[in-house]
Amino acid sequence: MTFGAQSYKDLIRNGTTNNHDFAEHFRQAYTDTPDQMVFRKMIFTLCIMGATMRLLSAFFLVAAVLSGCATGYQKQSVTGGYSETQLGENIFQVSFRGNGYTRRERASDFSLLRSAEVALENGFRYFVIVESEKSTNVSTHTTPTTSNTTGTYGGGQFAATTTTYGGQTYIISKPSATNTILCFKEKPETVGLAFDAVFVTKSLKAKYGMEK
Repeated sequence: MTFGAQSYKDLIRNGTTNNHDFAEHFRQAYTDTPDQMVFRKMIFTLCIMGATMRLLSAFFLVAAVLSGCATGYQKQSVTGGYSETQLGENIFQVSFRGNGYTRRERASDFSLLRSAEVALENGFRYFVIVESEKSTNVSTHTTPTTSNTTGTYGGGQFAATTTTYGGQTYIISKPSATNTILCFKEKPETVGLAFDAVFVTKSLKAKYGMEK
């Protein structure tokens, strides 16, 4: 096997090769002229650098995932948040969806907090939760794999070692909570629990250290 210009381009683009390719590369390196040897060593270095960059990319991806934060109290976005839908003159459905770092308690509290805010924003002081639903969406994520091949030559023999990184699987649980609320301007005479929207807002914002 002869390594021409196109073969070197393939080495650089792929970032790694199989053991046979590395063995052939080293064999030719020791029968080349000095200039050819310098060129081959440069190409070999670029191959190793390509594999290293792939490894670093996988590392930083995992670091970004592991350093994530729980979903904040915010409008619905790609990382989660709250949303609401008006179903009647004084009936609203309020939801909060968290990411994989959000505890179920936090999702439930933020759904209740948003329910209180929706009531106040629409001119109501009290609300009753007529239906509540809590669920958790469970999924898995597997990190990409990267292989790095290194070789040594000595005593007329070549040895190559390939190491594979990545491939770890993580379980991701995303909680959500949804309340269907019935709002009132005056405290209702009802058997169910009637929440004071002002009190709920103040209490939950204090619990999570949020600005008033």
